[in-house]
Amino acid sequence: NVLADFDPVVPAGLDAPDYLMLGNLAPKVQSTLISRLSKRPKLIVMDTMNFWMDVAMDDLRETLKMVDVLTINDEEARQ
Repeated sequence: NVLADFDPVVPAGLDAPDYLMLGNLAPKVQSTLISRLSKRPKLIVMDTMNFWMDVAMDDLRETLKMVDVLTINDEEARQ
């Protein structure tokens, strides 16, 4: 639970990346990070996993609307 209360802070000067790769974190954390950028990157890639599909599907659906590429494995795709 190290990341249970994680609140991403985007340092000044790093808030307008051309590309963004979101690691496998809670979808709410991922969407919060995107919303804190000063401009939308050219490409946003997001990783997720079946755990988030099980416990945070509504948040996941909302975050998916904000990204361009989803990285998941076969089992996750079938779920």
